[in-house]
Amino acid sequence: MNPVHDFGKANGGSVVNISYVFTNTGKAELEVTGVQPGCGCTVPGQWSRKVAPGQTGSIPLQFNTGSYSGPVQKSVTVTCNDPAHPTSILQLKGVVWKAVDVNPMYAIFNPVADSPTNEARTVRIVNNTDGPMTLSPPEVNNKSFTAELKTLKPDKEFELTIKTVPPFSSGTVQGMVTIKTTSTNAPTISVNAIAMVQQSIMVMPSQLMVPMGPLATSTKMGVTIRNNSPTNIVVSEPSVNVAGCDVNLQELQAGRVFNVIVTFPTGLEITPAQKAEVSLKTTHPQHPTIKVPIYQVPRPAQTPAAVPQPAQPRSTVPSAFPPPPAPPAPVKQAQR
Repeated sequence: MNPVHDFGKANGGSVVNISYVFTNTGKAELEVTGVQPGCGCTVPGQWSRKVAPGQTGSIPLQFNTGSYSGPVQKSVTVTCNDPAHPTSILQLKGVVWKAVDVNPMYAIFNPVADSPTNEARTVRIVNNTDGPMTLSPPEVNNKSFTAELKTLKPDKEFELTIKTVPPFSSGTVQGMVTIKTTSTNAPTISVNAIAMVQQSIMVMPSQLMVPMGPLATSTKMGVTIRNNSPTNIVVSEPSVNVAGCDVNLQELQAGRVFNVIVTFPTGLEITPAQKAEVSLKTTHPQHPTIKVPIYQVPRPAQTPAAVPQPAQPRSTVPSAFPPPPAPPAPVKQAQR
């Protein structure tokens, strides 16, 4: 069996069917125990699981070209009961051709919340056919993004620029940029825009959970503060409103990363009513104060002891129901 299959040229979005044929040249039955593709775009069919000596078997595969473009190569791992070759690697390769190539298909952004700066991503659009192609102005379904189209080579190459429109709140924002074309092969081009918004100031963890009290020994816990905004900040005045606790502030990366170490004393017990917290000051205009709540693991609820019940006196009132009759005695047969 040739482990490498070249499927040649395939249209983008099509499914390529491939079948590897092999012969059992050994003297014992060959059992193919597994066919594991390297990714989800390649799916095995019903392969020959047991092949007698001298007989042939097959391993069918389906490769979904999906959004691939240009040269591709995939691998598949085959396992069997052959002690000399328990594992084999199959490869399939070829070229995926698209009438209109869009690269990349996604515009990924990582903006910072509260930042006024626009981020831009560029998408290249190429007409691979011999015919002309014109594009209409791009349309965007989310106001958090804008799109601008530029022609690099008439009828052939275009450049799409997608930008974010701040401000953003934390979380993920998605939009779709749609362009209509005169190509019958690709009448519509769609590009996904995804903004994964980072918090301008990240506090990790967002709260401290102290072990159950009273603490048997002194305990240290840390909090990391990361500044994702474009401007450096100053963090100062660390404090904790719990008696006996100590707090220490360290600057790990100037203006960007800080570490807070809180030391809790032996015997510490925190009640929910205390509203314990670590507090710090910053020069960030949107986050002048950082507060980290402190909680303590509560004690498990105690199960109340069972109260012994007094013995109930036996009733002297006769029952309304007579006792069941005794079973009849067995009858002995006379011996003859």
